Amino acid sequence: MNYRIILTLVFLLVISTSLQAQDKMVLRGKKDTTFIKVIEVGTDEIKYKQWPIDESMPLFSESRDRISVIVFQNGNVMKFSDNEFNNKANYSDQNTMNIKIDPFSILTNSTSVAFEKSIKPGQSYEIGLGIVGLGANSNYNYESASGAFLRVGYKFINTPDYYMKGMRYTHLLKGSYVRPEIVLLAHNITSTYTDYTYNPITGIYTNNEYKNSHRVSGFSFMLNFGKQWIFSDVFSVDAFAGIGIGKKEAKLTSGSTGTYYYGPNVPFFGFSTYNENAVNLTFQAGLKVGYLFGKKK
Repeated sequence: MNYRIILTLVFLLVISTSLQAQDKMVLRGKKDTTFIKVIEVGTDEIKYKQWPIDESMPLFSESRDRISVIVFQNGNVMKFSDNEFNNKANYSDQNTMNIKIDPFSILTNSTSVAFEKSIKPGQSYEIGLGIVGLGANSNYNYESASGAFLRVGYKFINTPDYYMKGMRYTHLLKGSYVRPEIVLLAHNITSTYTDYTYNPITGIYTNNEYKNSHRVSGFSFMLNFGKQWIFSDVFSVDAFAGIGIGKKEAKLTSGSTGTYYYGPNVPFFGFSTYNENAVNLTFQAGLKVGYLFGKKK
């Protein structure tokens, strides 16, 4: 066998073994790979020497926030979050789901519940369902109501204006937030009203009672601003208010065509508006209390 071929193969084997013994580091925002030898993995920084290793070579350090990934010589991969706020490992012992109810909605003849789930630090989605007619009817403008409303929203939890090393959320679901949301509603409402007829001959007033049924439908695109507090990773309190653009439309389904008042005094179902049957500003506000669950085991 040609000795040159043997020497070439040995050389390539040595080079291959040498390359395999290297650790590889990629900095955030960079595409180039740096060949290194990791000396120490700390909580705040990584200490290493550049390849090839030389005893006279100084020891370098790099903040974990600036590192995207390190591939060790044995094939193990260590990925790094861009900051502690986005590091999921910081929240691995926290509940990630929340079931909430608006206790005050019951006083307006509806029951509103919501489910929230964290997607990643600083973001979650929330789906709410309201059952119209399941509650206490304290409004004398109508006799009965039945139906439902649906809310689908995405929450963006606020982060500080500046970042210091080691800062993180105290809880995944805690903090001030903005929640864009779509609200859809459909319900029936039955009302009874009375007017009076005067007979000038007898001088007697006659009471005339009318009963109307209306089907109400509507939609709204809301922007909610709120804050959620978390207590002991078990209970939550969520206060919010929102403004948007939408429409409510009431159609008579049965009864007289006489006067029927459908306006702001009608109970809050889904959202409120001051001008029915036309696209205009919509409003809502609420206070929810919740129970947290869904901790990873």
